[in-house]
Parts: sequence; structure tokens; C-alpha cells
Amino acid sequence: MWNICRESNQFKRDYKHLSSDLKKKTSDGITDLAASQNPRKLGEHKTGPLSCLHTYEIGRQYRILYDVVNEEHLIVLLRVGLHNIY
Repeated sequence: MWNICRESNQFKRDYKHLSSDLKKKTSDGITDLAASQNPRKLGEHKTGPLSCLHTYEIGRQYRILYDVVNEEHLIVLLRVGLHNIY
């Protein structure tokens, strides 16, 4: 089980503006990431300037942008929103 860091101010602001349905999907996605053996494999690896980050799809247009810190067994949530947030 992975620990989740939701301390990113941007993630908090993004989450606050989601509809209740998207908040539920986001929470379910976070649970899936935390319970996975390897959260990197659940998401899509980004390229270019965000190449160290991953995205997890929570709907046709919405994504969770996150980083994985192996040493601390930690998933850092950075953004949530439409696919063009990054």
C-alpha cells in the first residue's frame, strides 16, 4: 500500500472545483493508485518537460497528475482536472 500526499495547494484548489461526481471518481482513482503494487503502471508516463510524472485517467477528459517517490513509498498528487492541465 502506498501513502498519498495531498499537500499540493494546486491539487487542493483543483479538487475543490470538481463536481461531486468527479470528486467521487477522483477518490476512487486515488484509492486504486494507493492499493496498486506499482502506481506507475496504472498511469500514463508523461514525456517532455513532465517526463518524471504520470497521469491517471478518471474520465474521458479528466486526469490526476502525480509523482511517485519510491524511497518513501509515496504518491504525490499534483493536479486534477481536464487533460490540458499540464
